Amino acid sequence: MKKSFAMALVLLFLVVTAVPRPGLAAEPKITLEEAIQKVKTLFDTSVYKNFTSSYNTYDNHSYWELNWDGKPGGLDVRIDAATGDIVSIYQFRNDDTIKGHSRLPSVKYEDAKKSAIGFLKKVAPDKYTSLHLDEGEVDKYNPYSYDFNFIRQIEGIDFPSNSATVRINSQNGIVESYDLNWEEYNFPDPSKILSIEEAGKIYSKQLGIRLIYKRFGDEIKLVYQPDYIHSIDAVSGNTVKAEDMGPLRGMGAGGDEQYAAMKKTELTPEEEKELSELEGLITENDAVRILQNKFPFLKGMTLDNSNMNSNKDKRYWYISFTSDESKEVAEGTITYAYFTLNAKTGEISSFNIRRKTFVDSAKDIGQDKAIQIANDFIKQEQPERFKNTVLDTKNIVQDYRGNYQIHYDRVVDGIAFPDNGFNITVDKNDGMVIQYQMSWEDHEFPKPDKILTTEDANNVALKNIGLKLQYSFKLNQDYAIKFQKENEQQVLLIYRLDIQYPYGYIYVDAYSGSLLDRNGKPIQKNSPLTDIEDSPYKEDIEILYGKGAITGDSFKPKENITQKDFLSMLVKAMDMGGYMEIENLPGGYEDIYTAAIQNRIIDKNEIDPDKVLTVDDGVRYAVRSLMLGDIAELNVYNGNGYLLLAKGLHILDGSEDGQLTKGMAAHIIVNTMRVMVTW
Repeated sequence: MKKSFAMALVLLFLVVTAVPRPGLAAEPKITLEEAIQKVKTLFDTSVYKNFTSSYNTYDNHSYWELNWDGKPGGLDVRIDAATGDIVSIYQFRNDDTIKGHSRLPSVKYEDAKKSAIGFLKKVAPDKYTSLHLDEGEVDKYNPYSYDFNFIRQIEGIDFPSNSATVRINSQNGIVESYDLNWEEYNFPDPSKILSIEEAGKIYSKQLGIRLIYKRFGDEIKLVYQPDYIHSIDAVSGNTVKAEDMGPLRGMGAGGDEQYAAMKKTELTPEEEKELSELEGLITENDAVRILQNKFPFLKGMTLDNSNMNSNKDKRYWYISFTSDESKEVAEGTITYAYFTLNAKTGEISSFNIRRKTFVDSAKDIGQDKAIQIANDFIKQEQPERFKNTVLDTKNIVQDYRGNYQIHYDRVVDGIAFPDNGFNITVDKNDGMVIQYQMSWEDHEFPKPDKILTTEDANNVALKNIGLKLQYSFKLNQDYAIKFQKENEQQVLLIYRLDIQYPYGYIYVDAYSGSLLDRNGKPIQKNSPLTDIEDSPYKEDIEILYGKGAITGDSFKPKENITQKDFLSMLVKAMDMGGYMEIENLPGGYEDIYTAAIQNRIIDKNEIDPDKVLTVDDGVRYAVRSLMLGDIAELNVYNGNGYLLLAKGLHILDGSEDGQLTKGMAAHIIVNTMRVMVTW
């Protein structure tokens, strides 16, 4: 018996030791001790009590994962075990060096920038000379951190897919994190490429700009939309799709609204109105019956959930079906289905069908067949609306399973409206429509009278946005190759429209030719204010200008300030927003006053937009913006609470009084932003 037990232990030992340990498939070229020593050249690890390490392999790379923690906080470092490169660092602090924060950085931008560059030289000395800082993407007024992104360059040409980022805490100046993304590829030779002028001609002729209706919030504008999705191959002159050129549409449908159950109580007029709106709507049973008639397979599934909710003044049924997933089912079997149904008309607004994965992934009906299936489906569901759509042929893609994603733009007066239309996904295996979404809203569309020609709009885009030469990965439409090794991806040298921070995609106003940002607002690029050189508040004004609280090219710092202008600067500087619906607010300043009222800076009965403020008024609004209004109004202060708090918090420097100038207002607001808070 003992011999048998001993033999079993020996066999068990042999089996266990014969199993390869996870993550140690390849012997690391960098030892654990060498990895630790690399970190110790950057940080004092002796302040930490605990240390652990692990060795992991994923994404075709092997890494040492090093972790220190203790009273000061923690330090996590990842090191490439083959190259010795430190690829990520995360450092956090638990000690008393961080006590709240202000609305402005305590560490100056230039000092943080110097620290980031110095750290990069130490952590990646062999790569530092091939990296350059993209200062346009740094938020210089972030009260939490400065994020410095250093882009890799090959022979002076940007390759944004490779970069190093350094995050500096803007309150205490420590390095909070570091990330390196760096791979070697075959880069095209830039010695024989098209000139930017030649690329511009190709862009105008083959890609160019198109006239569309674009929805910005509740407003529809007529704009020219540049083609950000495609680029010009700088070597061949062909048009190509490159990575990070996502689709330029924001089509919405039913949405994910939450359902709130109704409870029977004594009815108010508003509740009576709600009940009257529900009269004549489709019942749950009717909605289920409509769906089962259109999709017979639902009769064999279980009703999982249903609720009715409103979305943009319309009522919708949200209904889901499920099948028993514990049972073994054949490939392609539908296991879940979710539908959005207009509760007034019975129209299907959207659906999503989930199926058991097909084993034979080689099946493919082809793009032409998928388009025909999508056409037929929409014609059946929405024959009249289908007549007013156009297939977006440039953006037919296959998802990670190979299914075809197809979009149709709504057309109004011969002009595309990409925010409305149809999205359809067709299963590549058998042609089943597994996703459908319709968005078709009621809007007033501006008439296309006296607008820029396409040629003129093209010239505006090329002159004011411009083409940029850079390296980029080719976007491979073959879904089966999306998971190939990174270093096997094809790198192209391309000309593409420059996506400028912080505006994102830029549009051209079809009437004026002015540039619009992603929110449809005219772009006002920072040009120096021309009238603040002699102001004692110049630095404060420049801070508010950098935060976007002041716009334009002049400020007039000696002029007295009105309530609406002071609140506009204060709300924007303090990053305040409001979502309440408040009636009868001053025109053009609705958002400002909504935020001011919601954040208890003013009461509604205090609204007086054109009132010229005194210093006391400005101080009162500033103190309230810090949520200290209730304290300031305590009887113990004998009516002087706001003034005393303002002086104690260094919002006011002395005994300023009288009418408030714009320059002094900027000074008060910036001092308010500097107050340390813990919320």
